[in-house]
Amino acid sequence: MKKMLFLLFGLAMGLGANAQDSGHPHRIVMQLTSGDTLVHKNLMKQFKNMLEAAPTAKIEVVCHGPGMDMLMSDRSIVQGRLKEFAAKGVAFLACDNTIRERQLEDRKSV
Repeated sequence: MKKMLFLLFGLAMGLGANAQDSGHPHRIVMQLTSGDTLVHKNLMKQFKNMLEAAPTAKIEVVCHGPGMDMLMSDRSIVQGRLKEFAAKGVAFLACDNTIRERQLEDRKSV
């Protein structure tokens, strides 16, 4: 997983100069499937790094399966950071299938 995050970050950094030079913002879509809180903390660090390198980046994170825990206020350890990044334009999306499978109420948690 660490190699995957490093690869994604490296790819985003490598494309940064090209996207900004061409006038087109980055468009980054990530998938979160882990319920591991260390992964959630590291993801927050990656958002910080990405937005520092490319402030106009458009970032969306789709959470499903165990990754949905990051969005749930009663389970998330990064709730404050989620709100901070949401205010900066990072979109956090919950998978409809996971919501149905877990029988979760349709609520906005961020």
